[in-house]
Amino acid sequence: MFLVDKRQSEQTVSLEEFGRLLKWFGPITPPETTPPDATFLDYIRRLCSKVWFHGKTDKEEAEARLSGKPAGTFLIRLSSIEGMFTISVMQSAPMRQIAHHRVEHVPGGP
Repeated sequence: MFLVDKRQSEQTVSLEEFGRLLKWFGPITPPETTPPDATFLDYIRRLCSKVWFHGKTDKEEAEARLSGKPAGTFLIRLSSIEGMFTISVMQSAPMRQIAHHRVEHVPGGP
């Protein structure tokens, strides 16, 4: 996963890194109101399995992945600003440029 500390021999996530995770995907809902198949980790697992979600990918890598793709092709990635996502999309002719749009995650929002 994108928050595992690769400097440690064990795959662990620090409390600080988990807090960062909540900025993108939180909040955690109370167990009594959460359906059994909709836990916080289930939500993250489902999102990370989508073909359009590219996780911790920087702008240059996003542009490389979209290069040569048809207009309208897009990917969603974690923004360099914590708690935000970026939608990177191949625009149509004549420019054929890749546009990057930041989207703010509102915890508990729709």
